[in-house]
Amino acid sequence: MTITHIPKGSMCTTCTNGSKACADLQFASMQPIQRYPDGVTAVKCTGHSAPAATPPLCISCGARNHPLPDGSLPCGH
Repeated sequence: MTITHIPKGSMCTTCTNGSKACADLQFASMQPIQRYPDGVTAVKCTGHSAPAATPPLCISCGARNHPLPDGSLPCGH
């Protein structure tokens, strides 16, 4: 079996579903993103599940904080 379509690799590295979830996906029917010199087409995976957004990083102390309602950070910076 010749592989003609693959999911864009950067989507795979951030997907929360894991590689087993990809087994039954039909990549050939997904939106093309890029065609490689070897003829393989990278596609936008419809099964991609993005991770939850990480809280902002304080540039003063490096702490990860969820902003307070006034926009300030709990670390006080």
